Amino acid sequence: MRGTILKKGISLIAALVAVLAVTSGAFAANHYLITSSKQIKAGAVALSDLSPGARKALRGHNGSTGAAGPQGQAGAPGKDGAPGKDGKPGFSPTAFGPYASDSPDSSVCGNDWASDKMDRSYVVYPQVDGSFLVAETFTNGTFTTVAGNSPQDSDCGSTDDDVAGGITGKMNGYFLVKVPAAAGNFNPEAKCTDKCYTKDFVQAFFGTDSYDVPVFELHYSAQGHGAWKNASDNRGGNEGNIT
Repeated sequence: MRGTILKKGISLIAALVAVLAVTSGAFAANHYLITSSKQIKAGAVALSDLSPGARKALRGHNGSTGAAGPQGQAGAPGKDGAPGKDGKPGFSPTAFGPYASDSPDSSVCGNDWASDKMDRSYVVYPQVDGSFLVAETFTNGTFTTVAGNSPQDSDCGSTDDDVAGGITGKMNGYFLVKVPAAAGNFNPEAKCTDKCYTKDFVQAFFGTDSYDVPVFELHYSAQGHGAWKNASDNRGGNEGNIT
């Protein structure tokens, strides 16, 4: 390639300068007329022998971009990055109980229609807004009726739907207790009273009397005396009766 460029350069020089004087050795006294690049031996004239103008004239234009070569092999795996920052603490429930407990049970008329015995258990669920949801469950429950208005008495001033005393049956259910954000500080190491009523649990573990029970559902049944569901409206409300 380079020889070809030089030969073209010689041809250009031959056209521009009719006679090249060679002043070396035995040929110093002679003059030669160069009419063809074939008269010049390859390598006899170097690029440095050409004038700046000749060099500029010989400079070609940039060729078009060649086709992309084949994709190379995958490089070695990079080094492991620096450890990331610790994430925010997660939310996990904490369970307490069971506590052997009891409770009077009131009817829609306001009287205590039964005395209950059950095991109370609590599971605390921290919420993202800072509040706490406490699931209180009642298991292994039993009840004994107290004579008077039945739990779902249709006429509190009448004895038509009254329940007799001494009827026994089974009960179970749950409360969902809401402790507002900033109402108290949750202490999972706290100790509850022996029977651990709802208010006792909230006071012991949160140090507050501020709570609500927006969701509840309790089921009662006594063979031969019917069944009663005592529930919040968002759980379908009350149904049935014990008489």
